[in-house]
Amino acid sequence: MSQNSSGLTTQTLLLIAISILFFMVIMGGVLAQVFGLIDIISYANDVPVIGEVFPETEEDNQDEEDDEDKNSDDEDKITITKEEKEKLDDLESKKEDLSIREEKLEEKEKQLEEKVKELEKSKVEVENREKELTLLKDENERLETLANTYKEMRAGDAAEILEELAKDDSDLAYQQLHIDILRELPTDHKADILTEMDPDRAKEITQQLSSH
Repeated sequence: MSQNSSGLTTQTLLLIAISILFFMVIMGGVLAQVFGLIDIISYANDVPVIGEVFPETEEDNQDEEDDEDKNSDDEDKITITKEEKEKLDDLESKKEDLSIREEKLEEKEKQLEEKVKELEKSKVEVENREKELTLLKDENERLETLANTYKEMRAGDAAEILEELAKDDSDLAYQQLHIDILRELPTDHKADILTEMDPDRAKEITQQLSSH
């Protein structure tokens, strides 16, 4: 009976000593944690069973939150980068299409400018031709009027006037005018007028009429 009591007493003392030692270790760790000498809670959290007793510190929670935020930011950054790349590729493609369209448009503008120049040139040519035709028409009408006048005159009077025109060396137009008038007259009236002229002058005029 005495031996049993002695064994129990020894065990009790041993448990008390272990408890005191464990308490002292814990208190020492807490004090070290408080004074920043060692992060005992972090070490304790890594130990099975004991880690469940110690709550996570605010710093641990903050670190975990920072890690989560960082991972989230990285994912967002990757996503944004992909979206930006797709947008850049799309913009680059549109830019190339626009550049091709601009080149085609410039080519069409050049072709259009060439056509406009050709049309303007043709327009000027047509206008000049119309002016020439108008002048020629006016000249023909004038000669026709003069020819009708000489047609109504006596052959002798007509011959006298036409000889004077032929003698006028001051104006080449007058020298040609008598030939143009005679050309417009009927053949019989023309012959009557030439008969009334000086033979040499009549010969000269006849040669001019035959050469035109």
